[in-house]
Amino acid sequence: MKKLIGRFLVVLILIAVSSAALELGLRLYLQVTDKPEISLIKFSSLMEKAWFKPHPYLVYVFKPKNQFALNKFKPSTVTINRFGYRSTLEFDVTGVARQPGTLRVATFGGSTTMGVNSDDEIWPYLIGKNLS
Repeated sequence: MKKLIGRFLVVLILIAVSSAALELGLRLYLQVTDKPEISLIKFSSLMEKAWFKPHPYLVYVFKPKNQFALNKFKPSTVTINRFGYRSTLEFDVTGVARQPGTLRVATFGGSTTMGVNSDDEIWPYLIGKNLS
């Protein structure tokens, strides 16, 4: 049994060393050849094009006032309002007095709440539309 565990550990170490050598070799090749069609993406240029930004307490938050296509299989537009939320509404709810009979619904969640469809096909929008 000890012999089998020893062989397994040797194989794991060989895989790790081979992977590290391959990674270093590829990085060196890209640095030396300086081919424009193959290059490492710099983090700063990636973040300029991204539709999200780093956050000190969360992993990321959406960039305010942004539109992007999320679903590559079906053309759709995702709208992020000026407050950083997925919505096409642009009014400040803290400064707007709620009229009697007005219902406000906020949804919180992860990827299922965000959705991958266009703004008028996600479930929070459909709930608001059906309640109004």
